Amino acid sequence: MNVSTSPQPRFLAGGSAAAWIFWAVLCLTAALFPPAHAHCQGPSGAGLTFQDGLVSARLQDEPLESVLARIEKEKNVWFKGIEACKGRSVTVEFSDLPIRQAVERILSSTNYCLVFDKGGRLKGVFILGGPSGATSRVPARSGPRRKSLPRRRR
Repeated sequence: MNVSTSPQPRFLAGGSAAAWIFWAVLCLTAALFPPAHAHCQGPSGAGLTFQDGLVSARLQDEPLESVLARIEKEKNVWFKGIEACKGRSVTVEFSDLPIRQAVERILSSTNYCLVFDKGGRLKGVFILGGPSGATSRVPARSGPRRKSLPRRRR
């Protein structure tokens, strides 16, 4: 009976070279490519961090829709009219801002309206449309002009 003095996992007990190579590659891969964490840069608003009630962001061309969805999930702030953000991206960098100021910075190029509860905490945001300063044109009225009424004499 062959007894080994050092304990080996059961899957390596056979000493198969393929098993050793597999586990060596797996360990090397895990060491070189650690798992992504919530504060890492990447899609889905992952460049956001939430700590001690403050928000930090390092966003570069992130989809605005996914950034707002991340804030909605993490901070329990709702967003209405988010479909107006489809196809738009945001680039912004800031550190340790309260949620209100963070949302204002992220939406700085968007028309929006903030909603607060009785305690003054941010509860939601209405997205009103595209970039701020954008105006919609109302087409000229077709047809005859309405005549003004004569003034009443006393």
